Amino acid sequence: GIMVGFQSERRSRLRQRERQRENKPFPKTGVVETEADRFALDMLIPPRVWDKQVRHLHLAAEIRAAAKRLCVHPAVIAGRLRREANDYRMHRTLVGYHQVKPLFGIAEEN
Repeated sequence: GIMVGFQSERRSRLRQRERQRENKPFPKTGVVETEADRFALDMLIPPRVWDKQVRHLHLAAEIRAAAKRLCVHPAVIAGRLRREANDYRMHRTLVGYHQVKPLFGIAEEN
């Protein structure tokens, strides 16, 4: 009943915290999602361009310049760099917080 559901949820949260502590990315849910992620990444920034021109960037000014050349928002590059490094503290100034929901007319939850 309720207790079993509670215990299951608790175990799930503990496993999630454990993965976060180990600094490992969360496993993908399936092949289709993985392929969709790769397709989206490759459509925004082709793999050869990413490998040769973008992957090595570290400075915000470099990222902004590359984004302008590639006609993407700097947050696209910063977000992908953060994800690949599994370090979401990187490039905080390039990734907006609490900015996406208002673009879609969604109110912030308190």
